[in-house]
Amino acid sequence: MSRLWETWKHWTAIPWVRWAVLPALLAVLVFLVELLGFHAKQLGLPAEQRGKAPVTVEQVRREALTDQERGYAMTEADKQAAAALPADQNIYRIRVDQAYTNKLALTMEKDGTDSGYTTYTIKYHRANGPESEGFSALDGRCILEIGEDYTEIGEQVDTILVFTDASVRVTGAALDNTLLLSGQRMLWMYAAALTAYLLVAGRRIIGRRLEIGFLIVGLATGLVWVSAMPINTNLTWDDGIHFGNADALSYGTNEVDRSQAEYLLTNFGLAGHIQDTQEDQAAYIRFIDELAEDTSEQAAYYTWELCDIGYTTQSLGIALGRALGLPFHWQFILGRMGNMLLYIGVCYAAIKVAVQFKAVIATIALLPVAMSMACNYAYDPTVIAFSLLGCSLFITEMSRPDKLMDWKRGALMLAAFCIASFPKAVYIPMILLLLFLPKTKFADKKAHIGFKVGVGLIFIIMMSSFVVPVFFLKGGGDARGGTEVNTAEQLSFVLHNPTTYAKVLTRNVIASSYEYLIDGTRLDFYYLAGKTSAESPTALIPLLNLLSLGLLFYVLFTDKHREKGTEALKGSTKWWMLVAIGGIAALIWTALYLSFTAVGSSRILGVQGRYYIPLFLLAAAILSPRHIKNETNPVRYNGLVLGLNAMIVFGCVWTYLTMSFWL
Repeated sequence: MSRLWETWKHWTAIPWVRWAVLPALLAVLVFLVELLGFHAKQLGLPAEQRGKAPVTVEQVRREALTDQERGYAMTEADKQAAAALPADQNIYRIRVDQAYTNKLALTMEKDGTDSGYTTYTIKYHRANGPESEGFSALDGRCILEIGEDYTEIGEQVDTILVFTDASVRVTGAALDNTLLLSGQRMLWMYAAALTAYLLVAGRRIIGRRLEIGFLIVGLATGLVWVSAMPINTNLTWDDGIHFGNADALSYGTNEVDRSQAEYLLTNFGLAGHIQDTQEDQAAYIRFIDELAEDTSEQAAYYTWELCDIGYTTQSLGIALGRALGLPFHWQFILGRMGNMLLYIGVCYAAIKVAVQFKAVIATIALLPVAMSMACNYAYDPTVIAFSLLGCSLFITEMSRPDKLMDWKRGALMLAAFCIASFPKAVYIPMILLLLFLPKTKFADKKAHIGFKVGVGLIFIIMMSSFVVPVFFLKGGGDARGGTEVNTAEQLSFVLHNPTTYAKVLTRNVIASSYEYLIDGTRLDFYYLAGKTSAESPTALIPLLNLLSLGLLFYVLFTDKHREKGTEALKGSTKWWMLVAIGGIAALIWTALYLSFTAVGSSRILGVQGRYYIPLFLLAAAILSPRHIKNETNPVRYNGLVLGLNAMIVFGCVWTYLTMSFWL
């Protein structure tokens, strides 16, 4: 055994073996796990049961079913009464000669329409099972424009029943035992295995440069997450609207001739169309690509605004896919990819320039709720990433009060805060942090005054562009808040009742502190809504939530590693950072009170936990206790933090995939 270990150490010490051969062997291992672990039953089938075979579909009435098929007994009188009633369901029986059924393929039609989707129920009886076992049930839904839907069974069955609405007809069925490897599942397994391997193999490098480890985890989880989600919207907050803006911007012109696919995804027209097998996903992709060829009657006029800077890389991804002549679904994926790469890249820079709180920044950046938005259509990732970069630069400068700040770092810090504020103006007060840079950071008095005056002017200009237009509104507001929303009247109410509003603001912030700060900034998956149960893979979510919250608090108290020549933040600096947080929080709540809440309401609507994420680094710097020391080896500490972050995010992707078409 010792000789084998020595041989292993010898070969793994060779760079080309460590960085090329072993990752290749991991790929082979993943392929074998996919083939033997997920398709063993199909591999063991006789030749005549492989592939896709049509079966006979028999339409029956409920009274014609056996007692076992119904799950209860009917008397003759019951049968006669049932026969006299109009059918509220169509029932179809499929007899199978005790054959293994991996998937059941059904073709359907609905009277009077070929759009939208229909739900149905499959009940099947296991072959050779006990009589008392009864029928197992599965729910399915078929996109009517496609007309074919697959349902995973994976059992030896002898009878299958299909229950549809009375207006829906099953026109055909087939047992599909085709061996179809899952590229997305293999990608997840390989990315997870490779990430774990790289974190171990590169632990010494990561111990010195945590940003390298973050880049490994961020890119690996981001690439898998981008590919895991369906080509659809309503997966995160307002992503249909964000996609529409990014898509329109990708054309580079104000007049846009959108395709039917672009129109439907922008307006959430395909929301709820979830593909629960690979075959369904492939059919859906063909369907959406065909819709993308139809550009009739969907013309739109788009006006570019400064807040659209948050869509830059998303629109570039879409435009690149269109320029290369790629199918629409690839254009859609490349748009997501652009958002993710920008987010990971800027967060990498934020960690790299930091002289302390590197693990805190990495953990904030890898929060599942932030990653889910970064891998989809949203401008929040731009806000979060550039806020982290700006705050990281500011903390770095305040940690080295006697070191001169060159104009490049000052300009980068100001630019980061400005870019973070363009999509959401409520974060503009972060710019004021730069006013508290000590004069020792500047070469002379002239440079000091010039910088502060420039920062003040930029703040006034940006704040004016946000606040002043509100005073000239005659109505306004977000229609999603209800018919009683009126920004102009709400502003008048606040100005005439400042004390009352101050009480409303204070009460709402305090009452929702747990809901928004802790619960609302962890895992919130639109895609999994209504699918959570103790038996489903989403049972992992409470555990992932606990780990996510625990890890955030762990790094908050233990991330004590600082570069040489730096010092802890002064109390006065923390106080000004707290004032900035308070001002931004007040702006967030006030903005939603004006634009999303009924006039004079005592409850402020529309605020969400994700709005606080850009403030987390400032909060962590304020709360970080001085008396706690961390003498853990950076190699072990960074490896632990990144490993736990990777486990949480990969776990989130697993819930996505298992709930869609993996199992």
